[in-house]
Amino acid sequence: MEVLIFGGTLFMGKILCEKLFANGHKLTIVSRRKPDNLTEFEYINADRKSYPQLATKLRNRSFDTVIDMLNYSSFDSSVIEKLINQEIISCGHYIFTSSSHVYLPEGGKELVESAFDPFTYNSTVSDRPKISYSEGKRRAEAYLFQNMVGMPITAIRLPVALGTNDPSERFTNLFEKILDKKHVPLSSSAQPISLVWANDIADFLYWTATKKLSGIYNACSPETFTEGEIYEFFLSILKSKKKITRINYRREKRPFYSKVPLTLDCSNATSQGFNFTPAFDWIRLEVSQLLSKRGYNPS
Repeated sequence: MEVLIFGGTLFMGKILCEKLFANGHKLTIVSRRKPDNLTEFEYINADRKSYPQLATKLRNRSFDTVIDMLNYSSFDSSVIEKLINQEIISCGHYIFTSSSHVYLPEGGKELVESAFDPFTYNSTVSDRPKISYSEGKRRAEAYLFQNMVGMPITAIRLPVALGTNDPSERFTNLFEKILDKKHVPLSSSAQPISLVWANDIADFLYWTATKKLSGIYNACSPETFTEGEIYEFFLSILKSKKKITRINYRREKRPFYSKVPLTLDCSNATSQGFNFTPAFDWIRLEVSQLLSKRGYNPS
């Protein structure tokens, strides 16, 4: 399979690239960041938002699958639509990473994919930062499904994705604060959210590409957590007796806080045969790896 990836040089994208390469697939990466192990992949330095650049550098190329990890708006979708519909590139299947934020601001518990319908939503071309992240993802989906009729499209809606190699260091920062006995701001009003392991997302992207599955899929671990429950689970793994104090913090940005429930139902994906790793398992694994790096053994 010949695969074009927009992004893919960091975090779950890097895991995906390594998996594709290990399984014998031919890989081309488009990014402004030069990936590690460049000799293993074809690398094209280009701006994802620049149609002229992409048209010049990708003209007359053919790919079985395009995996887009840099689509944040209907403008970004319009660039892809032009490349494909104007036959600059040939593409058999387009996959992109969307977000559970398409279900905001209302949110909900055990949300199914039909809770947001991109086929009827406003697909006016717009771009960040003039619109919010949530609105950007909604319009990105809407533009694709309304303007690329006949093209197999897969939108994968992700909640907070975690792993020790996350460049935002959300997972590592929480771990370090707890281990070093630093203060962690928590809110008494936090609502439950879904989580997903970066390795699972890489596997799921690979799986949808090789299975040629199209449509819309939620992707998450089966458990849900409030930010306090995430913190408590870390404490239990570290066998720490640190006490939790919850007050209403508003000034500090917290990656695990949600003021409305935002949990996903992933039965659409699991019914197709894919099983996501339980969060209790992968969080323990990631924490054990961090502990090993620090030479710390909880007792």
